[in-house]
Amino acid sequence: MARKRSIEWLIKNYLPFLETFGMDEKNIRENYVNNWVNKDKNDVESYLWSIFNLLIDENLKQSKAKNLEGYYDRNMKIYSKMSIFLRKYKSKPAGHLQKLYNENYIKKENQSFKDNTFHMDVAIYCKAIDCKFGDEVDGKLISIKEALENSIIPYDKCTSEVGCLCFYSIRPRRDENDDLIYKDDYLIKKKIENKKGFWSRLFS
Repeated sequence: MARKRSIEWLIKNYLPFLETFGMDEKNIRENYVNNWVNKDKNDVESYLWSIFNLLIDENLKQSKAKNLEGYYDRNMKIYSKMSIFLRKYKSKPAGHLQKLYNENYIKKENQSFKDNTFHMDVAIYCKAIDCKFGDEVDGKLISIKEALENSIIPYDKCTSEVGCLCFYSIRPRRDENDDLIYKDDYLIKKKIENKKGFWSRLFS
């Protein structure tokens, strides 16, 4: 028989996380009593799941247009908590949430590095030791475009009991000498600057 969890369990395990999104203990308890207990929905785990979804919705409403990096970062934190909850307390796979986490990670990093002067690659890492499909992509390098499409990792084919644990890590592209590979427009700009500098020095 599944263990029935209490509101005290929710407060103990999730209050610090929920406080980072502006929720407080009083509000969490009152909403549980008024909107769940009194409506025959006395299930703390379902209540917590509804809070997770509320945070996702509110994050979209309040921050996407203002701060994309912050928006994606908060989504990552929520999806991470949801994944851990499913795996730890419900013993269910969470590959679909891992996919959403990875999607937001790449969008956040792409936004952060959009003005970089050098190329970026994305490495795939798989932590699951019981997934043959994960072994096929572990350590593979792909482009930002491929990562944004989010179709290289075989989430649906994962054979791990806890669901897909593959994740992305973005890093600068380097040549055989371990030097950064710069974007063409940056190299053209530098050539122009160097040329101007040469003529300035010549006639100074």
